[in-house]
Amino acid sequence: MTQEAVNPKDGPVESVMAFRRFALAVCLIGVLVQLGLTAYYLGMGHKAQPHHLPVGLVSPAAKRTAVITLLSENEYFKVTDYATADDLVIAIKRRDVYGGVDITASKPHLYVAGAAGTAAASLLKSTYTSVVQQQTEAALDEAAAAGDTMTVSAAKDLNTPPTVTDVVPLPSDDVNGVSLGFLTQALALGGTIASMGLGRLIPRARRSWRRGIAHVSILIVYAVASAAVILWSMTWFGVGRPPTGARCSASSR
Repeated sequence: MTQEAVNPKDGPVESVMAFRRFALAVCLIGVLVQLGLTAYYLGMGHKAQPHHLPVGLVSPAAKRTAVITLLSENEYFKVTDYATADDLVIAIKRRDVYGGVDITASKPHLYVAGAAGTAAASLLKSTYTSVVQQQTEAALDEAAAAGDTMTVSAAKDLNTPPTVTDVVPLPSDDVNGVSLGFLTQALALGGTIASMGLGRLIPRARRSWRRGIAHVSILIVYAVASAAVILWSMTWFGVGRPPTGARCSASSR
């Protein structure tokens, strides 16, 4: 009688040990996942710099070497040559490059694609503006050192902001380009609700092939309905429609 009370096949003891091992494994996996995600997201956003960002260049042979050297510095950009500005615009629309500059005219002209990524477009604009400002300051310093005079129209021309054309702009209703992120969160939360609800429903039903197929069919129907709801709600805010200004801005030149 004493032996049965002390050692009933060690059932309670084994269950306690199994629970402790399971809890330890869950905590360890959770900490490792948090550590990995934290390192990934902070590393991605900490002092973020471009690496071989594809850009295009339309340039005469005399200016090409200097511009290529400037753009290839620190390996930020990967430069591809194009014969004309129209070829550059087509390459941007095909997503071959994120943008490019045309320096065949008296003043350079930058082409970007805001819909391809606000970060890339902002980087190209800031780099382009900085280079143009440096060139303007150098021209003014050179003229001042030589004692040359400048007309008012020439001064205004130098101070004119650099020309930038957004070939594929973001929709006017989504100027920050964050709608897709919000839609992804909505899909994830909706899918979580469906999976949790079905997970609580399965143990209450008898196991059979027919019920298994029914559960899978419910998930498929819910996925189709969820996608339809998301697509329908996108039309309320004009998300997903092609920007109306893309063609006119590309052909305005």
